[in-house]
Amino acid sequence: MSLQRWLLSAVVGCALLCRPTYGQLVAERRRCAFRVSPWNLRQYRHAGAVNGSVQLCSHTQYCVGYFLLVNDQPEVDVQACNVAENPVQNAICEASSLRLKRLIKCVCNEDMCNRNVTRRPQPSQPPPTDSHTVEKVTISTIFIPGFVLFAFIMLIAVKWRHRFKECDKKTPTMLCSCRTAPTHPINGADVELQQAVGRGHFATVWRGEYKGSVVAVKVFPAGHKHKFSSEREVYELPLMEHPGIARFLGAGKSRDGGQWLMVLELASCGSLQHFLCTKRGSWIESMKLSQSLSQGLAFLHSDLHRRGLHKPAVAHRDLSSSNVLVRADGMCTLSDFGCSTILRSCSGLPGWRRPTGSTEDPRQVGSLRYMSPEILEGSVDLRSGRCLVQADVYSLGLLLWEIWMRCSDLFQDSMVPEHCLPYETELGSSVTLDQLLVHVSQMSKRPSIPKHWEWETQELVTDCWDHDPDARLTAQCVVSRLHALQTTCTL
Repeated sequence: MSLQRWLLSAVVGCALLCRPTYGQLVAERRRCAFRVSPWNLRQYRHAGAVNGSVQLCSHTQYCVGYFLLVNDQPEVDVQACNVAENPVQNAICEASSLRLKRLIKCVCNEDMCNRNVTRRPQPSQPPPTDSHTVEKVTISTIFIPGFVLFAFIMLIAVKWRHRFKECDKKTPTMLCSCRTAPTHPINGADVELQQAVGRGHFATVWRGEYKGSVVAVKVFPAGHKHKFSSEREVYELPLMEHPGIARFLGAGKSRDGGQWLMVLELASCGSLQHFLCTKRGSWIESMKLSQSLSQGLAFLHSDLHRRGLHKPAVAHRDLSSSNVLVRADGMCTLSDFGCSTILRSCSGLPGWRRPTGSTEDPRQVGSLRYMSPEILEGSVDLRSGRCLVQADVYSLGLLLWEIWMRCSDLFQDSMVPEHCLPYETELGSSVTLDQLLVHVSQMSKRPSIPKHWEWETQELVTDCWDHDPDARLTAQCVVSRLHALQTTCTL
């Protein structure tokens, strides 16, 4: 009891000493101007509650603004609470140029400060500051409130320690919220296989019929049950419904019990590789492919908590034009998650994890020509999911190049090239690991980009396949760049 009394006295005493500063710890949530294009609504609407043109921030004390420069005048693209916690001391929204030079960004820390953007050069030197003033501010605003908070937490911990021990004895171990039992069982007798439309390393894809609907049926031999189970686990994650993900209808055993079946919505245009081989596209059509592909990957990489459910981030690990499907509306959907890794961060599973029982060499997973330099070198630490996500973005860069090389509007003064896979021109149709190690990893070479392409188009691709994984964009950033590119580029 003496410890509790001492802590309580410390809390009360320090609270009296630093009452003005302590009040700042419980300040009202930040209010920001809110105006977001429909394309960016998904990203920013979860940053806080919206009331008309005002957003009340849930996770940050900073407002953000993105402005497109049209005739050198800023036009609003995004005004909202900042989705990232980037500490700034600016009371006004002062512009900073992004690498896409027609887009500027500002972040500020006052209510409604992002209503307008201020474009002025940064001062060359910071204004002189009195060292004694800095010392006083540091002590009053950081040390004392921090001590109060620490003492308060310790007081609560001492008081409830014995209750936590009792709870540990009575409460069963909770499973991670993203672990779910199969929720889409099917009866193999309801599935009719009609025509084989594709063959992969582990399964054959058939056009078929399920309960009166035309579907795609993925058939796994009994020996590849582990791949079937891995893919089904991804599809059955909570909140896994998204236009950029192939729609999963169910899974189960075949009628004779000798094979495993996975039923998916049929993408009538087939794989992206087949689509690009047979069809050229306009700029609008190519952007639709690129944007839907990037949105699907950004969703896959996202960690979502909604309605008490949790979808962890997932690394695809086999992103290629044969594993991306094209629907009748010209939109891409991601499929083939047999090599994917669920990046869990749940109780009992600290950090991000590799698939259960997985011992494979990283270079044995995925399509060789789409592998990033670090994967080719075998230098990837599979205990860290970040490297797997970065490798996906490298593959995304190759896919964007693949799509735009078939865009007729990007070759107005010349013939549109026939479809080629990445490095097919340089290394041929059958590449080996040794060839790619020399060309991609040691020589840092990438597929050739036509010089007449817009600078922003070239930069977007090269920022995806940068040799340094940490320098690559995120999939969500690619989505934003593509939106800005669509808005600003005229062909």
